[in-house]
Amino acid sequence: MTEIKYELPNLSDLNQLSHIFMYNRFFTGIGPSDYEAYALFMNYVRLVDILLREYENGRKELMNFLAAKNESLSTHLVIIASGHFEMCISTLKRVSTYLKRIRGHPKVAQALKDLLPRNLSVLDGRSEKLITDMRHAIEHLENRIQKGEITSGQSLCLVTIADGLELGRHKMLFSDLARWLKEVHGCSKIIAQYRET
Repeated sequence: MTEIKYELPNLSDLNQLSHIFMYNRFFTGIGPSDYEAYALFMNYVRLVDILLREYENGRKELMNFLAAKNESLSTHLVIIASGHFEMCISTLKRVSTYLKRIRGHPKVAQALKDLLPRNLSVLDGRSEKLITDMRHAIEHLENRIQKGEITSGQSLCLVTIADGLELGRHKMLFSDLARWLKEVHGCSKIIAQYRET
């Protein structure tokens, strides 16, 4: 029997920031004074936390599966992990949309925009297309299954493979996903601690 391995970076050191953002907002008043900008900031930080939690939950389920020595009764852990990664991909798409909006919104201070890194790989054309295509594939698959349009041999859900995630002809590497999560978390840290002057 072939040993199953996953090349899945551990991102558990990327801490949650929503509580820091909310604490600072209510007790020290930091963040944007404009309500539209605040709404963008708050939802961006919140979604990054959800994104990281879904990734780590998926990773932990796969690690639990490997620790169970691939016993037949532990295969449900792979299915559960797949669900966490589906949520991760959908949330990543939302996060990248918020990030683009923050960078281009006229009511977000230029000083904050200048603090955000330029040339983020999560926002380059190839990455955006991959994230969007995978998110759409997840959503369209559900519609096709519910409408009875699925045929034998077609993918039924997102699949975890050694180095990434697959759904039909779409593939996302864990190394890319981890890099994007680190980038959006770095931006979240800047946004959560931003103080208007």
